[in-house]
Amino acid sequence: NKIIMKIETKTIYRCEHCNKIYLRKHACEKHEIMCSKNPKNYRPCFDCQHLGKRNIDVFLGNHFDGSESYKNVDLLFCKEKNTFLYTPKNEIKENWYDLGDETNEPMPKKCDKFKPYDIFDD
Repeated sequence: NKIIMKIETKTIYRCEHCNKIYLRKHACEKHEIMCSKNPKNYRPCFDCQHLGKRNIDVFLGNHFDGSESYKNVDLLFCKEKNTFLYTPKNEIKENWYDLGDETNEPMPKKCDKFKPYDIFDD
């Protein structure tokens, strides 16, 4: 019994930010746009003391019988600006929650309220 092995040579595509490997060019290009290590996606909020999470019930829609559907989620929240924030990835994919009366906005590229973490702060 002779074992027959198939050998193929293929082009691979590597994310220039995180080195993740793809076999399809378009998949790699799509990933690079949203990659969390892409410098274009850095926001000062990620390193800010004011960023935290807040639990909220999000309206999802109405059922056929007229009842409403909600989901309880933890969302990023800026305690200084008193607003919910969504990440660049959410902004690119356009998949943030509509919070009705609550403010929900993309993370700013620059923020005058930015306060970096201080390991000596209590």
